[in-house]
Amino acid sequence: MSMSTASKPTHTSAPPPPAQNHKFTFPPFPAVPEGVTLIPFKDFKEHGIQPFLGDDEIERDGLGIPTIALRTKHDTDVSKTNPTKSAMKKTATRNGFWRKEWWEDWEEGEDLRVHGPYDPNVAQVDRFHQAASDFQKYRKFPPASTNVQYLWDQFRIFAGLLSTTPVWQKTSEKPADDDGDNPENLSDDEDDFDSAAVHQSQNDGQRPKRLRPRAPYDLYGKSPTLVENNDEIQELLSQARAAKEDKVVEFLNDPARGVRVFLSSYMIYQGLVYADKNLTNAPYLLRFFLNYLLRARVFPADHSMERSLKAALEVVERAEKELPRTAVLARGLVDEFGGACAAGWGARGDCVVEVQVGGGVGEGGEGGGEGDGDDEFEARLSEGNVEVEVDDAPSAATIVEVNLDTPSPPPPASPSPSPTPKDEIDALDPELFVVPPSSSSDPASSWGIDPDADLDAAEDWTAPTRPSLLALLGATALPLTHTPGVVEWSVRRVKGVLMPVPASAVSAPPSSSSLGANGGGNPSGDQGEGGPDAEAVERALEARFARVVMGPWVGWDGGEEATQPARILRSSVGEVVVDLPSFSALHSSGTPSTGTPTTTTSAATPSSAAPATPAAASATAPAAGPLGLKPHNLLTDDITLLLDPAVAKELVVGMGVGGTWVQIARVGDVPTSPFSSSFSSKIDNAGGGAGNAKEHGEKDGEKEKARDGENVKKENSKPKKKKPLTKAQKERRGLRYWYLDDHMMVLPSYWLV
Repeated sequence: MSMSTASKPTHTSAPPPPAQNHKFTFPPFPAVPEGVTLIPFKDFKEHGIQPFLGDDEIERDGLGIPTIALRTKHDTDVSKTNPTKSAMKKTATRNGFWRKEWWEDWEEGEDLRVHGPYDPNVAQVDRFHQAASDFQKYRKFPPASTNVQYLWDQFRIFAGLLSTTPVWQKTSEKPADDDGDNPENLSDDEDDFDSAAVHQSQNDGQRPKRLRPRAPYDLYGKSPTLVENNDEIQELLSQARAAKEDKVVEFLNDPARGVRVFLSSYMIYQGLVYADKNLTNAPYLLRFFLNYLLRARVFPADHSMERSLKAALEVVERAEKELPRTAVLARGLVDEFGGACAAGWGARGDCVVEVQVGGGVGEGGEGGGEGDGDDEFEARLSEGNVEVEVDDAPSAATIVEVNLDTPSPPPPASPSPSPTPKDEIDALDPELFVVPPSSSSDPASSWGIDPDADLDAAEDWTAPTRPSLLALLGATALPLTHTPGVVEWSVRRVKGVLMPVPASAVSAPPSSSSLGANGGGNPSGDQGEGGPDAEAVERALEARFARVVMGPWVGWDGGEEATQPARILRSSVGEVVVDLPSFSALHSSGTPSTGTPTTTTSAATPSSAAPATPAAASATAPAAGPLGLKPHNLLTDDITLLLDPAVAKELVVGMGVGGTWVQIARVGDVPTSPFSSSFSSKIDNAGGGAGNAKEHGEKDGEKEKARDGENVKKENSKPKKKKPLTKAQKERRGLRYWYLDDHMMVLPSYWLV
């Protein structure tokens, strides 16, 4: 019998009510407002910070909206997605070493460094002092090896924020007069001599005093001021304080001008430019200080001061770019092309010592003496066995060879060779450099030097290679078609840089026959038919070197008398524009002074051996030469410099270079080449004797008659009609390139004295 039991029905209870009522309880969800579209999650795109900055270097989000930096920093204000430390070390390491620069460290949180407040009712000088003190107090300066603290002290001396103690000496401490040098006052009595006093230092165990910053060089080399009492010492100190206050007032009157002077002439005159780190650190340091003055509103009510500080920041930006380049250019100039030209044609600068025939000895580009020192100089030359090669031509003779002794065949190496002059060693067998082995009694053995060491490495010593045009340009016709022309010493600034023209873009120059005798091709027919084309040589140079347009920089020195003025050097050949009164005064030619500029031809003649003072261009331009070359005026004319492209790319428009500039003139530009006359005189003198001279004279007479007959035939013949020059030929007519023979200085574009 089976029994079934009925199952009991199950009952579900409702959820308990919430414990408390909230302001918003979902569901139900509110209705979507009108005009609003909800973006589904699958269509959502995040807009974070853009990983790359735009052209304005302003941080923006993904929608292009600029971000705002928080004024207060928190410990949690870091990126939560930064990689691990180990990964950061791998990415930050460059070549196994990485170091953050000091200005990168200062830039972190620099906007938050605002101190003060600076009361506008306080004097500007006091606020300036307080701002400089806060700038140094609330930041960590890098180590002393960076010279940042040193540069900061030098800027404070320049701006009048730090004083320099004058140097004096009391008259009671003045050394005795020089009467003791008189033989009558000399005595063998030892009592007349002062006994040496020994003073023991009292600072043992004490902390040494902090070294004061180096004073400017204007205090170096000067004799101490003699004072008699303490009142005069106080007067010196008060004068130093007054000079310090004057510096502050001068800087605050025009901060932009002060920054220009400090980052240019002051750094050069104080010797701060000879360390490359100073050229990089000084602009960064001033940029931080000037930005601090603007950010902290040290001068809030003075709008002219604010404009001047912003102008000073523009100068600092140019200094960050140009100051380091001055060191690069100082090492890169003269380039290979200038060195090759100087090696081939000879140095043209002031360092060449020349002996003038019938005159004196000139050096440094200055005029020679009156001739009273000739006998003494010739005696000194005779004592030194100096051979001077003098030609019959009226050109300046140059010392071409100096021999200490007559060379003789080298003797065989011996254990104790006799001393040999250096010039003989340079000119003779290199085996002389081999040091023979010494005996055991050689004193060198007592110093731990092996006397039996092999010193064959001395045979590998060679003289430094000098650049040459053949090695640089190959088989070029430049020495045949061109010759050195005008030579000047001046300071010029960059007006433009043109990189080399590709060889494919250089069009073939027109033939010399189409240009005629006065065209830009064959230089006035000097090379004859089928000779080297000067224009083709110049176009080849354009494809090889960069062309830098240099303009004259008049007044770069601020009118200081000690600075060398721009001038034409004695080695110049060609026509230049000079001031006639100054030219007559220099050469004592007796020419009446008219007060107007004129042209003169400097072909290394005695009348033009001294430098001439140029003048401004006259209203009536001088006539051009047969090849279109006008007389050169170094105060108004631009020059085109040929330079190595690697060096030219470091130049910035506006920068200045001071040195000796040499014109690469065509052979037809030079009326009488001193090199050709010197070379012909050597050939004529080779025959020697009266008979040979007579024979040469007869031959010369026959040549002159034949030449006159040819000239008559040419005059009677019908002249050929010359073809007109094209536009390109007219543009190149009179174009001459220059090279830098030697350089003296490299100046930034904002240079100010």
